[in-house]
Amino acid sequence: MSAEQPVQQSKRVSRRSSRRRSKGGFAALWQRFWAPKLEFMYIQGGSLPLYAILSLLFLSTLFYDGGTLWWLTAVLSTTYAIFAFWCLSALLPLRRSGQFRAHPGLLLFALPLLFGLFQLLPLGDTVRLLSPQAWRHWQDFNAIGIYSAAPRLSLNLDGTALNCRLLLLCALSFLLIFNFGRSRRHLLLIMLAVAASALGNALLAYWQFFSNQQLGLSEVFCGSFQNRNHFGFMMSLGILASLGLLSVLKKETLRRHSSFEAWQPLRIPLLMTVFLLLVAQVLSLSRGAFLSSCLALCLYGMFWYLPDRYGAAGRRGFPALLILVLGAALFALQSGLSYLAQRYELLIGNEVFSSDLRFSFWKDSLKLIRDFPLVGCGLGAYGDTIQAYESGRVSTVLLEHAHNDWLELLSGLGLPLGLGLALLFFALLALALRRLWRQQEPVLRWLGLAALAALFAGLIHEFFDYNLQAMPNALLYSVLLAVLFACARGKEERQGPAYRLSAWLTKMRLGRASLLALALLFLLLLPKQFTSLQGELMHSRLRETLLRVAEDWQANERGYQVWLQLSQEAASRIDSAHLLMRQAACAVELAELLPEQSRHYWQLARLATAEACARAPRNGKFLLDAAQVYERSWPSFPEQSHAIVQALYAGARSSQPHISSNLRAVAEGLTRLYWQVLPEDKDAAAELRLQARQCFTQYLSLAPHSAAEVFTQILELDSDLDELLQIAPDNLLYQQKLLEHLSMRQQFAPAFLLLQRNRQIWLEPGQSLAEQPADLAWYEWQCRLLTMSKQWDKRKAMLYELHKRCKKHMDEQLEKSKKPSNADELSKAESLLLSLNRYPPRHWPALLRLAELMQDFGRFDEVCSSLLPLVYSAEPVKPEYLRQALALSRNSLAGGRAMLPDEREEFLNLALQILLAEAENQVGEKTLHQIIGQLEALEQPSVQKNSMAWLQDHLYAYYRGRAYALMGKFELATEAYAQSAQRSADNFLLWLAEQSLPEQFRSQTEAPWLSLLQDEEQAQFAFNNSFALLGTKKNQETFSRFHEKLELELYWLCTGDILEDCSVQLRFYNQNGLLFKDEFSFIDLQMPITNMRLGQVYCTKREYTPLLKMVQGGKMIEDCQVMLQISLHSLQKNSRRVYKGMPEAIFPLFQLRREF
Repeated sequence: MSAEQPVQQSKRVSRRSSRRRSKGGFAALWQRFWAPKLEFMYIQGGSLPLYAILSLLFLSTLFYDGGTLWWLTAVLSTTYAIFAFWCLSALLPLRRSGQFRAHPGLLLFALPLLFGLFQLLPLGDTVRLLSPQAWRHWQDFNAIGIYSAAPRLSLNLDGTALNCRLLLLCALSFLLIFNFGRSRRHLLLIMLAVAASALGNALLAYWQFFSNQQLGLSEVFCGSFQNRNHFGFMMSLGILASLGLLSVLKKETLRRHSSFEAWQPLRIPLLMTVFLLLVAQVLSLSRGAFLSSCLALCLYGMFWYLPDRYGAAGRRGFPALLILVLGAALFALQSGLSYLAQRYELLIGNEVFSSDLRFSFWKDSLKLIRDFPLVGCGLGAYGDTIQAYESGRVSTVLLEHAHNDWLELLSGLGLPLGLGLALLFFALLALALRRLWRQQEPVLRWLGLAALAALFAGLIHEFFDYNLQAMPNALLYSVLLAVLFACARGKEERQGPAYRLSAWLTKMRLGRASLLALALLFLLLLPKQFTSLQGELMHSRLRETLLRVAEDWQANERGYQVWLQLSQEAASRIDSAHLLMRQAACAVELAELLPEQSRHYWQLARLATAEACARAPRNGKFLLDAAQVYERSWPSFPEQSHAIVQALYAGARSSQPHISSNLRAVAEGLTRLYWQVLPEDKDAAAELRLQARQCFTQYLSLAPHSAAEVFTQILELDSDLDELLQIAPDNLLYQQKLLEHLSMRQQFAPAFLLLQRNRQIWLEPGQSLAEQPADLAWYEWQCRLLTMSKQWDKRKAMLYELHKRCKKHMDEQLEKSKKPSNADELSKAESLLLSLNRYPPRHWPALLRLAELMQDFGRFDEVCSSLLPLVYSAEPVKPEYLRQALALSRNSLAGGRAMLPDEREEFLNLALQILLAEAENQVGEKTLHQIIGQLEALEQPSVQKNSMAWLQDHLYAYYRGRAYALMGKFELATEAYAQSAQRSADNFLLWLAEQSLPEQFRSQTEAPWLSLLQDEEQAQFAFNNSFALLGTKKNQETFSRFHEKLELELYWLCTGDILEDCSVQLRFYNQNGLLFKDEFSFIDLQMPITNMRLGQVYCTKREYTPLLKMVQGGKMIEDCQVMLQISLHSLQKNSRRVYKGMPEAIFPLFQLRREF
């Protein structure tokens, strides 16, 4: 049709009468006026559907935001509109019919889509034939009696519907991209859109990372995803798409085509894109993405370097790409690859390959596939169904995905269809590779190979993650699949019998009626999609509102009424089990807030939860919530049977048997139900009690760290402690929690019995009691219980055994340590050796080893700090240790140093000589006189010193006294000790030294703390190797009146250099729990413990009125023994250590008597 013809026709029509114009009707008007205009738009804008779908691809991936509720509906609605426009534009040339191209690869989407729709059908008895396990689950749900649901093959209707919609979106995108892939320019645009989508996400991740860095935070790269593995998957696709474009632009043959001149300036931006994507992927810390990208790059490099029919001229640019890849890896090495290496080391370090969680999930998935072999459990139903098969490796979170999309696909579709799709996929990939290898056109060849490498990377990554569950990744993957099949074409595709079978798919023509029918179909689907979009937006707003309410809002009944109405409006537009559960939550709150209308709102809540459970009969969370709703609504429905609530709890337990939070909620619900049923039916109550005990037992084995929270509830069911001990699982953490519970309740007999009965679980793997293992925790608990039960003689013997085992344990640790060869190994060795001497007893070989390391690495100033504890010790040290320490000290003084030795180092050398003379009993008076003279010189203020005054300078006179005592000059020794006492009064070390003198030379003044050493019922506790509690004094033993005041004196002993100030927390307990507590800081008392001298005894006094504090705290006054627990808390912000004592400082303090 010419351009002038429509104008002439319109002039003639204007002269005719209205009667003649009405005869022609709409067809004539379409032909003469609208058709030419729309045909012009088609000629000029025939590529508009492609531009629209590529824009949608970019925007949808950039604004994915973790996958909001409305995302898929919005994208699918836009895709319907694009397809309607495409069909109408193909209808415009009235003299030609529309030509559509399809590909067998479309079956990869169509087959699971149709099968998913089949799984949603209510098939009745057919389900029993195809999937007996699914039939059993539906029958079990219907047997509860809250809803009568038609059996289906899928066990999660919402999940299956969601996956079907995603498959439909991917199929439509595949079809459109494949049809527009006939043009080389279009293929370049498509690959550029893939690269731009990945780059947009990467730039978003960079912005998030650096903005969080400014706030003092750090995180891995995620972009618009919530999972860094999904982000890394997209980076893999973007990297390969960018490399494909670069490879095309590097080809010499393209430079002769004028149509590709506009693409040449993109070479540098594409190089930068590859660099940014590589760095972003490394910083995502995704193992699977990193390894799959490496393998795909190797595959693409192999394609590049293998001989082809073009020679080496077109491959000149690839070394630059290799340099770029290596540069990006090196750039990200410092901040990213170290974390990856740690994760690899963790994975490889496992003794058993299947101990990694993913391999455990895969084994569990195989069990699921075995029970649903023919038709699967339903697309998207894996998360609900796998919980019953999960082996208990993850007890705190739900396993929603298999971390292997191929296994998850098999479990959802069944073995026949799943394996058939896999065979079809690999056959199509092999056929495409064969065609690409013979492809002579460079654009098609290298874009196709890049798409193939990207698909290969995704194929590898999907063995370890579930990236295709993220909708943007699924879209990009389907687009690349269409690009691959569009590029794998040539003359050979119309030759030979192998291609005749798919000829009808490769090229087919649709008539005008078919095109119009398709366009009308998509247009008719749009109103339903818009309605669904409105419902999803309402649901999203409701979810966000309820989340804010759960955090910090205080909502009233008006707010819940508005939200209930909003949920009902959304439910009229979409089918969603989660929406129904949120509707039920609003109804429950209204039933509590409006008692006069409670029956109405409870009825709404019951119906909503029942419908939600009918959409997902294996969702344990839904069943648990339904059980709680039916239980709480029982006063409004007294005719309701308790059997329904019990069946719901049983269903929740069987659906999620290894989720600790679910088990605890079920156990607590059954406990409440037990007390309700007990007055009416004792047999049913006994059954409920047994089920609750089983749930509590299983919960304790899964979450022993939370055992203390449920002991009271268990004792409500079983008041006999023997039963509590019988159900105790063989779990060390649980045993410790149970011991904590029994000891704080002052039930010492069962606590000792528990320790003796389960001695074996306290040992390390492979140890036996015959070897006298270093099971320190068991001995610590023995000492603690003996202290609390006032068995002082046994405690003394057990404490000696504990110290003996500690030394053995430290010897074993020291033997395992290796001599470091670099700074990193030195830091680890230093941390180990320091940790061995953090708590008593001192381990001299570890200190000597540390001093040797400091000397070997030239850190001479730290040798002295390592060896000083030997001269601080109040206990004798073996001569061999002293000789080794003296040799190290002398080598340090004589070694190459940047600074002169300070007074500490000089003192150490002199003190070690005195100690060695005492240990060997070899008195050289001349040498001792020289040592004494040097000590006196160190005390003189006129001596030039290399550092500030030393805190422990009272040791100069103290060691002079020991030297005099060694020579038998006791008068001079007494005088030296008196000089030391002037610098440090109330010194425990001076008192010990004076005890070694003849009686006439001892001091006659007695310190108030000396009586503590003679009291056999006083227990000493060392909080670390520098600070200890020497004992306590109180004004009376028993308190029975409100006005009586407890005057408590705490005597502290400094046993080393204290490096951090601490606060002291005192907690007073009886068998019912905490009575009151007190906290103070030594700094507030004007006595920082960092200023305490070695051996100094410091007393702190506190006053309390115990009975008055108990009444003020709402505690019941009864006859009881009150325990005092003491802990020290570091005041350093970067450490925040808590020192509980060795053994833990908890002991009986006084008695309470009720005399009123």
